[in-house]
Amino acid sequence: MDTATQTQDQTATDIAANLQAAGAKAGTVKERLAQYKADSSGTDTFTLDETGVVVTLPKFKPYSAWVMAQRLGGKDQERVQEYYIIALCRFDDEKLTADDYRDLIPAPDHLQIVGAVFSGAKDKAKAAAAPAGDAEGK
Repeated sequence: MDTATQTQDQTATDIAANLQAAGAKAGTVKERLAQYKADSSGTDTFTLDETGVVVTLPKFKPYSAWVMAQRLGGKDQERVQEYYIIALCRFDDEKLTADDYRDLIPAPDHLQIVGAVFSGAKDKAKAAAAPAGDAEGK
């Protein structure tokens, strides 16, 4: 993690801690967003079924990663997804280049990664806790 990201994460954590310590409810948009970011810190990990590689992705996925992926991928939505995935994910604690990802990740693992990145861990937990026959988790 670079210094700027650590500073941003620390700032969000400090804001959230100050609000909580004061007993105040987050009122402004920036305060609520900072609280959400602080609450969403950490990572999720899962193991790819096909290759056994452990994938780590942040619980908080910054919009800036999506913007970068769109710039790199242009109008090709598959490339946009690919660049977003490689911006966020680590594979056995290593980063992959776009070429490495394209050449080395088998299709079943790619689909598993897409599901994890774009559906989110909260959705998976809700689905897992849902009664049988209730795909929405309501």
